Amino acid sequence: ATLARRHGFVRAEPESAAGEIALGARFGFRHALDQQVMYESIEPTRRQRLHCAVATALRAAWGSGASEVAAEVASHCERGGDWENAIEFYDRAAARAAEQGANREAVGYLDRALALLAGGEDDAARQARQL
Repeated sequence: ATLARRHGFVRAEPESAAGEIALGARFGFRHALDQQVMYESIEPTRRQRLHCAVATALRAAWGSGASEVAAEVASHCERGGDWENAIEFYDRAAARAAEQGANREAVGYLDRALALLAGGEDDAARQARQL
């Protein structure tokens, strides 16, 4: 809250919706450009480490229910350079989206997973994973 008052570009977010697991205080940027400038000011390897840390925290906080936040975990893993976990969680996100009838989203998650597969493992391992 002090940060929000001192620097007018962030605001304290309301309490998490029922059923969500709070990881601590939540803040949001008042404007997307402020967020973009702050994000880009972080050195790239530090950004990667932070993304990996967020993915790890989400997985720990949600435990066996991590599939509920699979798309968010996958995105952080991808941005953190953790392709293996990104692929796994994009797959989970696709399954969850398909269960909810959100087929376009499911296809989008699978496309991300396939794109990561195409850029990573050797041919035999990649083909086995794609199947």
